[in-house]
Amino acid sequence: LFTQLKADEITAIITYVRSAPVAGVEHPRPVLESGAKDEIAKGLYRSSRDEVVRVGRVSPPNVGPSYALGRAIARATCAECHGLDLRGGLPYAGAVARPDLRIAAAYDAAQFKQLLQTGIAIGGRDVGLMGQVARGRYKHLTDNERAALLAYLHRLAEVAP
Repeated sequence: LFTQLKADEITAIITYVRSAPVAGVEHPRPVLESGAKDEIAKGLYRSSRDEVVRVGRVSPPNVGPSYALGRAIARATCAECHGLDLRGGLPYAGAVARPDLRIAAAYDAAQFKQLLQTGIAIGGRDVGLMGQVARGRYKHLTDNERAALLAYLHRLAEVAP
């Protein structure tokens, strides 16, 4: 998801991480149990390196240069759950299906802000994992970033329904 960040964006992330105090519980090194080893053997799980080789240059659909910021935000944040094509689906067997992000065409600016800041969807719906991600991550988007993302998703729904 982060393979297309610009140098100044990477610098900003590194600067922020270095500024944060060390905190939390120290966790033991991970151990791969039989289930994980089976997933690796079947090709269901790929290392970050292998994933970058596979999709490092893939991006969500290009809907024009005026939507570049929204597209970049979608790639760096939304694609993690909704896929690089933003069509959603099942990320792995047994998972809860993720919606196609063209659903955002149903949102106006106020509804989208509510979703991204509180995790509450249109109609007061609890959207599970999306709600948790919104409250922890998307609430930090600026008004400009949120508007760019919504404009991109609206345009995407128009040109690639």
